[in-house]
Amino acid sequence: MHWLPTCLLAGLLGAGCTTAPDARRSNSKKGDPKTGKAAPPTAPVISPVNALSGRVMLVNGPLKYIVAEGTLGRLPAADQVLNVYRDGQRVGEVRVSQQARGANFTADIVQGELRVGDTLRSD
Repeated sequence: MHWLPTCLLAGLLGAGCTTAPDARRSNSKKGDPKTGKAAPPTAPVISPVNALSGRVMLVNGPLKYIVAEGTLGRLPAADQVLNVYRDGQRVGEVRVSQQARGANFTADIVQGELRVGDTLRSD
């Protein structure tokens, strides 16, 4: 007589632990519905940074120009405007002139009080 409730309890527990095949398939990664294979992961998009940077090497306050050192082989174009930063804060703006030699170039001070060691960036 004890075997009847035991069999019913075992049957209910076994049926409750089973998940429908469609429910299991919906939790898996989405892929091709025909083959059932998961889609390959997409590659991240990597784009190069085209920002120019440099460092102020000389400041001529009365004549309002600077001499800056940039990256060798990649100098800013003439008349390009660069922002000047000191300790992460924007402190001025310069316009690149045509004089350049090697990795050094000159720029006219458009705005701000610049110091030697400030960083130039083309944001």
